[in-house]
Amino acid sequence: LDMFLRDPHVFVSKEGKKQNLSEMDYIVKVIGPILDIIFSDVQQLLQLKWGDTVCKGTRRKIDLRIICREKDIELSHSECARMITRIKITKDRSKSLRTNKHVLNKYLINSLSEEAVGDSVVIGLQFAELYGQIIGIDLLDEGLYFGFEGPTFAFPNQLCNLSSLQETLEALYFLKVMENLD
Repeated sequence: LDMFLRDPHVFVSKEGKKQNLSEMDYIVKVIGPILDIIFSDVQQLLQLKWGDTVCKGTRRKIDLRIICREKDIELSHSECARMITRIKITKDRSKSLRTNKHVLNKYLINSLSEEAVGDSVVIGLQFAELYGQIIGIDLLDEGLYFGFEGPTFAFPNQLCNLSSLQETLEALYFLKVMENLD
């Protein structure tokens, strides 16, 4: 809300044209501040690592890694994109599923109880422009993984579209609940 009060045309010009923003613009102006607020009560437990940081196990650059501070364990990977194109969305989705599969495997290696194996889901976020979706990977049986799509959401692009923010916040809080941090 503060962002729109400071600059009502941050995403859409006075003429109604979409502003030319970078991936980092979307992260710095919208996604990052909102996720910081959502996870603010568990800052001592986890860290949101932004900006093409490298996953140790896969050696891939990840846009957002959620990491357990105490044990330096990765909990989730997410990808962000500047523009919505079919190719970029598909590449980011595939990358996110592969890297979250690695996160899930590391979790299972460290926690081999029957309950842990039965509740073996890792979810992440995929962002493009002001749109996002929860995606995840589940271990259904030994060696059988299932990638799934969760709810989609959209950040408002103008002050008059703020009503969409409630659904977006509900979806993002779902990520926190799935990480067992609520």
